[in-house]
Amino acid sequence: MSKQLTFDELEIKQSFREIKGPYELPEGWRWIRLGDVVISTQYGISKSMNTESKGVPIIRMNNITNDGRLDLSDIKYVAIDEKTSKKYFLEKGDLLFNRTNSRELVGKTTVFDREEKYVFASYIIRVKLNQDIVCPKFVSYFLNSKEGKDILFNIARPAIQMANINAEEFCSIKIPIPFKNNKPNLEEQKRIVAKIEELFSKIDRIRELRRQAKEEAENLLKAALHHVFSRADERGWKWVKLKDIVEVNKFSVNPQKDFPEKKFVYIDISGVEKGTGSIKEVKILLGKEAPSRARRLVHVNDILMSTVRPNLKEFAIVPLEYDGQVCSTGFAVLTPKENIFSKFVLFALFSDPLVIQYNRMMLGAHYPALTNEQVKSLRIPLPFKNGRPDLEEQKRIAAYFDKIAEKQRKLLELYEKTEKELEMIKQAILNKAFRGQL
Repeated sequence: MSKQLTFDELEIKQSFREIKGPYELPEGWRWIRLGDVVISTQYGISKSMNTESKGVPIIRMNNITNDGRLDLSDIKYVAIDEKTSKKYFLEKGDLLFNRTNSRELVGKTTVFDREEKYVFASYIIRVKLNQDIVCPKFVSYFLNSKEGKDILFNIARPAIQMANINAEEFCSIKIPIPFKNNKPNLEEQKRIVAKIEELFSKIDRIRELRRQAKEEAENLLKAALHHVFSRADERGWKWVKLKDIVEVNKFSVNPQKDFPEKKFVYIDISGVEKGTGSIKEVKILLGKEAPSRARRLVHVNDILMSTVRPNLKEFAIVPLEYDGQVCSTGFAVLTPKENIFSKFVLFALFSDPLVIQYNRMMLGAHYPALTNEQVKSLRIPLPFKNGRPDLEEQKRIAAYFDKIAEKQRKLLELYEKTEKELEMIKQAILNKAFRGQL
């Protein structure tokens, strides 16, 4: 570890002479290289980890969030001796720099501010800064700003799967610093950090309220389903087996043989959104290139029920645009019989009484999936009238669920929009902070 440099030594090195940065700074600010204020850098420890609290807790790149926070909710441990532990123990004020990741995420940075003893993993560089000259949090906030991320993106060296920035490249980074009397103004840095954290704290409180609202929105449809289907017996509905109201896997096809030169739409389980009934993604394939699981022929209003982990609710109704196309054998294709409304069956499949049945049938199974016979044996509550399934009542109830689902969708879209806006506000704050406007 190199010794800490004094201001006089730094001035002898002429470390703080004017250098050009990526944008113009206001009067009283200068660009400096991080290498001029770095005391030492150290790569983390490379050891196998465990989740059983055996050894010393270790901070990994996953513990540094994309916005520069230290997240210790998912901690692993490493078994090392006392001598090694002391070499890698973190101290307050240590800058933790994620040296490898995707090119967009490499360079995630945070400041260690805990009293407890932690070590750090090999993908992280521990940077000790001269805290008589720069505030570690000031540096961290800059590196997590849009301007800082742009600098890191341009420095990062692409690799086969991840990009890298080494310690030498880190030290070459230019950062803006407020100066006073020809020296870095540490008090002004601390004032700016305090202002950033005050404003971020207000944003985080708004974010927490939004998060709670999101949780409530996510439960809207589930609560409505529970309210209706938990009272099925009170309503005088009948419990019927699925095989009595739908046909299961009525049509099959083999694209490789039936139309090898023709393109078709292929629906896989991964293309169905969980719990919404929507098909979000399909693949366009040539018949002869079809995977072996592309064997189910589907028609408009068929219900696609994923039999693999059905508790995840990857179910959907086939829209008109996919009529006559093909889905994976990972789905059971349910074709409604007379007086059965597809949407009602779909919502019933989402309900708690059905989830209980899925879990019971999968219990102890090596592969968490339902067989066709198990699908056929599922029991759902159904409104009847004059001894026949009541189609109009099914439609009325499905329309009610559709309204709830649409309200939920809009609320969740609003949440996502708000999240993006709050992040933009944070970046705007950082933008002002490092232009001397905060």
